[in-house]
Amino acid sequence: MSVARVWEGGSQRPQTAQSRDASLEQRLRDFLRSGGDWERSRTSIPGVFVVKLPGRGPRGAELALEINPVDGQGQPRKRRGYMVRGKAELEELSRILSDARLARLAEALESVNPRTVRNDSRMIDV
Repeated sequence: MSVARVWEGGSQRPQTAQSRDASLEQRLRDFLRSGGDWERSRTSIPGVFVVKLPGRGPRGAELALEINPVDGQGQPRKRRGYMVRGKAELEELSRILSDARLARLAEALESVNPRTVRNDSRMIDV
């Protein structure tokens, strides 16, 4: 799906933090009302998107942040990123990601996992 919305930027006159917050909240309300289920919208923070989640049972649709690293063209690298539904979840994710042991674990995984090698054995030489 193409990205139709961008959340920040464009305004020429300075805004107060309060008016920026109100403007942001209004744009989020508009997206919640008019966006399609699972529609992903880019933000001014690289790798952070706003996604409209469909309603579940008696609970209506809601918005979530999707954290998904981007490539050189600003496109998400993964089909779906990590969904964050609120500040508490974001703080917990931040705490986990800032743990130095996580970087050591990732390095160990890289050394243990087999290297990805492109296998062209199915290629037909013509």
